[in-house]
Amino acid sequence: MPRTLSTVTGNTLLTKAKSVEASQPGAARTGLDEQSLAGETLRTGKTLVRRKESDGLKTESTGNDTASAISAPIGDIGVFQAASSERDAFGAEDVHLLEILLGHVTEAVRNIRLRNELREHANHDPLTRVYNRRYFMDAIEREAKRSKRYGHSIGFLMIDVDHFKEINDTYGHQTGDRVLQEVAQFLRSQVRAAEIVVRYGGDEFLVVVPERKHATNIMKRRIKKALALWNETKAFFDFPIALSIGDAHWNPNGSTSVQDALATADKRMYEDKNDCTQDRFPSVEGYNEIRQQDKKAAHQ
Repeated sequence: MPRTLSTVTGNTLLTKAKSVEASQPGAARTGLDEQSLAGETLRTGKTLVRRKESDGLKTESTGNDTASAISAPIGDIGVFQAASSERDAFGAEDVHLLEILLGHVTEAVRNIRLRNELREHANHDPLTRVYNRRYFMDAIEREAKRSKRYGHSIGFLMIDVDHFKEINDTYGHQTGDRVLQEVAQFLRSQVRAAEIVVRYGGDEFLVVVPERKHATNIMKRRIKKALALWNETKAFFDFPIALSIGDAHWNPNGSTSVQDALATADKRMYEDKNDCTQDRFPSVEGYNEIRQQDKKAAHQ
């Protein structure tokens, strides 16, 4: 008896699992507005029993010998279907038992989703969607234990958005929030999957770089270079975004603590800020004038 399980993804039902008897290989996609048995099941929220010869609806992932099928909703999450080569294989008792079973499945899936959402909110900054400081404090303990076990260092990049107070004062807090969101996404685009971007506080971000000895200085230069290009090509704001970056390493075989390494990265970040030649946040007019001058110089 072929059986399939489809879940809702956007405006599509995607077949996630099927029994070995289901004839069609691969993952089947069905639009929710298509004339399909699964689509009608989800739209009506009812368990449907169909015969092939009396039904113009398409049954997902079943063979040509299908004579009858049952299709039941899993809440608003997806659809379960079973098919048979027998003409009247499914009756009222089958509908009743399947609805009881899928009712428990629906509650279980919703509970899992709720736990995942709560975990997501607990671990991520709601504005920038990168990890928050609470997650970092838990994660760094795990990383420190791994580093001690395998002898790997941990690198840190402490990153601050320059002139953030002036951005808020000049353009408003909504623009300031947008700056933080765009900077967070920019930093995520510059790191590997194993590296962690954290909103450390206010306008300050932290990048955790596990198992890459002496890589932070290279990353710092690469981020600065990418930021210059980002400012030139992305038309998010009428002013440049500048970042001050300080880097440090924690060696599990050394005498300093992780907090010492973070303090060093923070100190170097402020040294980088003090070394910045631009000590005043430019106005829109001033920045546009600078960009025009740069463009003219580039064409000369």
